[in-house]
Amino acid sequence: MQQGVSVVKASAGSGKTYRLTQDYIDLLLSGDAQRYKHILAVTFTNKATDEMKSRVIEELDRLSRSDDPRAPLAAGRLRRMLHDYTCFSVSTIDKFFQTVMRSFAREIGQYASYRVELDTDAVLDQVVDLLLDSIEDPAHDTLLKWLKDYSFDQVEQGDGWNIVRPLKAMAKQFLDESFLLRVREAGRGADPLGDKASLKAFLKKLDGIVAGYEKEAVTIGQEGLQLLARYGVSPDGLFQKGRGAAMTFLRWANRDFSKGCPSDKYMEGAVRDFADPAALAQLFERVKAHFAEPLRLRNTALLIRRNLYLLGIYSDLQRTLDDYLRENNVVLLQLSTDLLSRIIAEDDTPFVYEKIGNRYEHLMLDEAQDTSLMQWNNFRPLFQGSQAAGGRNLVVGDIKQSIYRWRGSDWRLMRDYLKRDLSAGLLREETLKENWRSGKALIDFNNDFFSHAGEVLARDADRARVADEVGRIYGDCKQDLPAAHANDPEGYVSLTFLPRDEDESWQDVALARMVTDIRELLAEGYACKDITVLVRKNREGAKAADALIGAGISVLTEDSLLIGSSPCIAKLMSLLGWLVDPDDPVAELQSRGLRDRLPELKTASLYETCEQLLGCGILPHGEQDLPFIHAFLDAVLAFQEKYGSSLRAFVKWWEEAGHKKSICAPDGQNAVRVMTIHKAKGLSLDAVIIPFCTESFTPRRPPTIWCPCPPGLDGPALIPLKAGPALKNSHFEEPYEEERIFEHIDVVNNWYVAFTRPRTRLLVYAPLPKPTKDKGYSPSGIEQTLFLHFKDRLDPKQHRFEAGTRAPFVRKTFEEEIDQVSALMNQDYSDLKTAPVDDYIRRDLVGLQGRERAFQHAINQTVSRVHQSMEAFVHNMNTIHSRGGNQVVFSSINYGTDTSAEGRCIIREILNTTYEGVGNGSTAIFPIQIWKKKRGVSYLPGDPNYDLYKYACKVTARRFFPNFLNLDASYNQDDAWKPDDPKRYVHEVATMGCRTRVYGNRFGPKTSIGRGNLSFTTINIVKLAIEAMREEEDKGKRIQKFFQRLDWALDIAARQLEERFQFQKTAVKKQFPLLMNGLWLGSEKLDDDDTIESVINQGTLSIGFIGLAECLIALVGAHHGESEEAQELGLRIVSHMAEKVNGFAEIYQRNFTLLATPAEGLAGRFTKKDKKTFGIIPGITDKDYYTNSSHIPVYYKCTPEHKAKIEGPYNKYENAGHIFYVEIDGDATHNPEAIMNIVDLMDKYDIGYGSVNHNRNRCMDCGFENADEDLKECPHCHGHHIDTLQRITGYLVGTTSRWNSGKLAELHDRVVHE
Repeated sequence: MQQGVSVVKASAGSGKTYRLTQDYIDLLLSGDAQRYKHILAVTFTNKATDEMKSRVIEELDRLSRSDDPRAPLAAGRLRRMLHDYTCFSVSTIDKFFQTVMRSFAREIGQYASYRVELDTDAVLDQVVDLLLDSIEDPAHDTLLKWLKDYSFDQVEQGDGWNIVRPLKAMAKQFLDESFLLRVREAGRGADPLGDKASLKAFLKKLDGIVAGYEKEAVTIGQEGLQLLARYGVSPDGLFQKGRGAAMTFLRWANRDFSKGCPSDKYMEGAVRDFADPAALAQLFERVKAHFAEPLRLRNTALLIRRNLYLLGIYSDLQRTLDDYLRENNVVLLQLSTDLLSRIIAEDDTPFVYEKIGNRYEHLMLDEAQDTSLMQWNNFRPLFQGSQAAGGRNLVVGDIKQSIYRWRGSDWRLMRDYLKRDLSAGLLREETLKENWRSGKALIDFNNDFFSHAGEVLARDADRARVADEVGRIYGDCKQDLPAAHANDPEGYVSLTFLPRDEDESWQDVALARMVTDIRELLAEGYACKDITVLVRKNREGAKAADALIGAGISVLTEDSLLIGSSPCIAKLMSLLGWLVDPDDPVAELQSRGLRDRLPELKTASLYETCEQLLGCGILPHGEQDLPFIHAFLDAVLAFQEKYGSSLRAFVKWWEEAGHKKSICAPDGQNAVRVMTIHKAKGLSLDAVIIPFCTESFTPRRPPTIWCPCPPGLDGPALIPLKAGPALKNSHFEEPYEEERIFEHIDVVNNWYVAFTRPRTRLLVYAPLPKPTKDKGYSPSGIEQTLFLHFKDRLDPKQHRFEAGTRAPFVRKTFEEEIDQVSALMNQDYSDLKTAPVDDYIRRDLVGLQGRERAFQHAINQTVSRVHQSMEAFVHNMNTIHSRGGNQVVFSSINYGTDTSAEGRCIIREILNTTYEGVGNGSTAIFPIQIWKKKRGVSYLPGDPNYDLYKYACKVTARRFFPNFLNLDASYNQDDAWKPDDPKRYVHEVATMGCRTRVYGNRFGPKTSIGRGNLSFTTINIVKLAIEAMREEEDKGKRIQKFFQRLDWALDIAARQLEERFQFQKTAVKKQFPLLMNGLWLGSEKLDDDDTIESVINQGTLSIGFIGLAECLIALVGAHHGESEEAQELGLRIVSHMAEKVNGFAEIYQRNFTLLATPAEGLAGRFTKKDKKTFGIIPGITDKDYYTNSSHIPVYYKCTPEHKAKIEGPYNKYENAGHIFYVEIDGDATHNPEAIMNIVDLMDKYDIGYGSVNHNRNRCMDCGFENADEDLKECPHCHGHHIDTLQRITGYLVGTTSRWNSGKLAELHDRVVHE
C-alpha cells in the first residue's frame, strides 16, 4: 500500500478479505509498535468485522511461527494487540459513528448514557400515535384542521379516510437519508417544506392549474362537436370510426381526460373525410397543443398535490420526534449519521475524531459501494487529512455488488465521488481480475452474461440510457481463473426456462425440479449443509422451505431461526400471556395443561420470572432449545433495561416486535439453507439452487423520490413522488429517468450477487418469456434479459443452457485417497486433488517416486474401492428378495455412453465384477446388464468407449451379459441428444432386461427415466388365425376374416386396459411411499391424499401378441422365416396392430404401445388350451408352446444374418419392447468377435435390442461353471448335480428345474444359428 488512497475494485470471489488482511499487516509491520492504534478499518457488517479481525490475528500468528524475516516483529505486534484489544480498530461503520457520538452526547441534547434504538418503525409508530393524541389539545387546533382537510381530500381522491398508514409512511420518508441531504441542500430553515398556510395557498394554485386545463379541454371538445354537428357527422363517423381522432372531442366534452393524443395518421384521416377540412384541422392543432405543455403542467400539478397535505405535518412530526427521543434518552441509529454530520459541520474535524481518544493516520474502507453519501461526507475529512499527512489508505468495493440502495448506499461513491473529493495525484485505482471462489464453468457463465447485459438491454430503444449505464458498470466485469486453480473441477451451471402452463404454474414445476436437484446433489456426495437455495423474497423462501420439508429434506430457514419457533419459548409465552390476562380465551387455551403445574412465583423482575418458569420443570427442553432460550433471555434483559419489568408491556412488545428476533445459524447443522440474496451477500457457497429467477425492472411498489419543485411553481423546496411511469409526461420526467437507471442496476446487481455465490454448482430456474405482439422479446426483467442472451444456445425441448460437468463419486473417492496418501507419507499432496485424471487404470508402483507414486497409488486405491462397490452392488442385487421373501428382485442396468474418466471406471469395474463372477465364480443372474451401443461413443474403433465395448463383448461371451441396446436404431433416437450434454442419458432409451421399455410420451418428456409400464394384455393371434382357417378355405377371405377378429380382440384389450387404468388412477400418493416420492416423474408435486392419475398417465399401457410364426402357418401355410409371402403378411399384421394401438392412444389419451410379449408362461398355456379346443394341427398346435412374439421358430435352422434380416423389420412397430437373440455353439469365451458380429447385424438391420445365448454348465453343489458339452461330473467337487444356465427370454435363470413344460420343450427344440 502506497501513500495516498488505493481504490481496489474487487469483483465477487476476487480475494477482497485476503487483500484487506495483507494490507493491514503490511501497514502494521511497517510502523512503530503503536501503529495498530492509528489504523482504522471500517466494514459493513458485524460478520465482516469479526472475519477481518480473525484473519489478521491468524495471519500474524502464522507469520510469527514461519521462517519469514518479519516473524519476530509479527510476534511482538500480535502480543501487544491481544493485550490492548480494544484499540484494535476494526469496526462497522455504524459502530464507529456511535463511538464518536458518545463523546458529543451534550451537543446532541442527550445524556451520556443515551440508548441507541435500532427499531425505527416501533419508534415512529409511537411518535405518530403521540402526534394524533396531541390534536385534542386546543393549542394544536391548526394541526387538527389540517388533518381533517387531509382526510376529506383523501376521500375525494378515492383513497379512504384512514390517514394513519400514510402518516407513518411519510414519517419514515422524513428520516430517509436522501431527504435529509436534500433538506440540507435546500437550506430553508426550520420548516424547509413550507408552513401550512403557504402549502394551502399552493394547493389552491395547483387546483387552479388542473381546473384551467380541463376547462380549456372541455371548450375544445364542445367546439369540435358543434363543428361535426354542423355537417351532420357523429364523432365516430370519420376515419377509423370509434377509434378515430374525432372521438377526442366527445371525451373532452364529457370531461373524460383519460386517453392520450390521437396520432397524426388518425387526425389526417379524419380531416380528409370531413367536409370542412380546414376548420377541423385548426381544431386538431389546438388538441395537439393542449396535449403538449398544458398536459405536462396539469400532470405535474396532480402529482404534487397527492402528498402535499403530508408535507404540512413535517414540523409537527419533527417536534414530536425530538421530544420523544429527548424524554426517553434515545438516539435513532438511522439518524446517527445525520447527527454526526451536523457535529462535523460545526466543529473542527480533526478535533471531532480525536475526542474519541485516537488519531487515525491510515484508513481502510470496506464495501465502499454500500456506503451512503452522508456516511462518506462524514468520513471524507479523515481521508483528506490522511492524504495530506502522507497516510496510506485503502478503499475496497464493487459497484456490481451494490444491493442496499434502499438503505441509503450509493455506488456512485466508487465511480465518481472519490475522484471528486480526493486529491487526484494521490488516488490510484486497481482491479482484482481473478476469481478464487468459483469453478471455470461458473466464471465463464457470469462473464458471458453480465459483460453483455448492457447490449441486451440496448435492444429496447426505450432503455438506451439504462443500457449505457449498465454497460459502463459491467463492461470490465470479466474475471480470470487463477493459474493455481487451472486443474480444479470446472463446476456446473444449468439455466432452465419453464413454460407458463395453464394447468400447472411454473413455480410449482421449479419447486419439484429443486427437490429433484437436491436429491441428485446428495446422491453425488454433497451434504445438505453444502446446498443453499437462494430466493429474492421471503415468501418465495417459505414456498421453497415447504417443498423441501414435504420431501423429507432437512431445512434451515430464517423462520426456523426465529426465537419463537422453539416449542419451549412458544409455551413460555403462552404462560406469560395467561399470567397477564387469565380471562383471555386464547391465552387460556394455549396455556392449558401447563398452568395447572405452575409453581408459586416469587415476586421478581421480568427476567427472574422467565428464569423461574424455564427452570421449574414444566417446560421441558433439550440441547437443541438452548440457543433459543439464551437468545430469549438476552431479549428479556434488553427489554427490561429499556422499558422496565412490566410483564404486560413485555407480552405486548413480543407480539408486536419481539417474535421477529432470531438466533444465529448454528454451526455444522446438516440442513439445506434457504435464504434471500441479500442475506447471502459476502458468502461463499458450495452448491446454489435458484428456483425463482424472476424480477421486473419496474418495481411493483415504486419507491418515493424527493424532487425539487419545478421552476415557476413557487412551491415547497422538495416534493415526494412515487417513481412510476406516471412521471413520464410531467416536469418530473428527468428524475424519473434517473431513478429508472438505478432500478435497472439494482436488479442486475441482485442477480450478479446471486450468480456469483457458488463454488461448484449453480442451478437456475426462470419462467419462459412470452413474445410480445410483434413476435419479439423485450428485456423487461432479469428473466427476459437472460433469455434474450442465451436463447440461441438453449436446448430446444428443455429450454435449458448447460455448461461444465458434475463431480461424481469416483472423483471424491480419489480426493479422499490423496488425503490418505498425504498422511501416510507425511507430505502435502493436496494440489494433486485437482489434477486431471485421464483414466482410472491400475498400474504397478514399481519405479515410481514422489508425487508420481502418490498419484498412481491414489488411482489404484480408488479403482479398488470402486471394484468393491460393484461387487457389493451385484451381490446385493442377487440376494435382496421381494417383500414376500420368495423372489429375488428383478433388476436391470443400462450403461455404456458415459465417457468421463469416472464413468468409464464404474463401467470397467462392473464388467470386471461380472466377468469374475460372484461367490466362487458363479454367473450373476441379476442385475440384467445392457450395453448402450452408440456410434461415435461406444461401438466403432476410435469411439471413446470402444475399448470397453470390446471388453463387454468378451464378458457376454462368458457370462451372457451384457445384452446390447442399439441407440442408433431409427426409432431409438432423440433429436435432443447431444454428445457434449452432461445429461444426455435423459434422451437415451433404456430397457428392462426382458425387453419391456418406455420411451415416447404424449404427456411429458420423451425419456425412459421416472416412468414405467402400468399393464399389458397379450392377444393369442394363433387362435384368431385357426378360427379364420376353420371358417374360410379361401386364403384371401381367411386373411380378411383374421383381420376382423384381430380388430375385435384389439378393441377388447384396449377397453380392458383403460378400465384397469380407471381403477389404478384412484390410488393416492401415500399408498406408494417409494414410487410416488420422486421416483415417478411429477410424483414429488403430489400431496399425500392426491390421486396418482397425472403421474401414472405418463406410463404406458401395452397390448402384446404371441405366436406370429404359427399364425402365419395357419393363414398361408408357412412361417415368415421360410416364406416371403408369410414375411409380407407378418409385417402387415404387426404394422396393423401398431396402427390400431396408436389410434387407441388418441381415443383414450393414454400412452398405448405394442409389445412383443416375452411369453415365459403364456405361450404354453395358450397352446394347451388351443390343443384342447382345436386338436393337434401340424406346425401349429403340435408342440407344447407357441413361438415368442414375432420371432421365427426356435427349431428353424438358419444363419444369424437371415434371422436378423427377417426379425429386424418388426422391431420398429414393437415400441413397448422387443428382443433379438442368436443361439451360438460351444464356448464363446475365447471368441468375443462372434458377439461383435451379432451386434454388427443389429446395427445393419435396425434391430433395437438383442442378446446372445450359448451353453453354460453349473454345478448345483459347488457353483462351478464351464462351457463343456454334455458335462456329467463336476471337475471341481465331483458332484453330479449339473444344470444348464440358460436365457429364458432376455434374462437368465439359475436352474431350468423350475421352467414350465412349454419352456422346457422350447429349450429342447432350440437350434444353433450358424
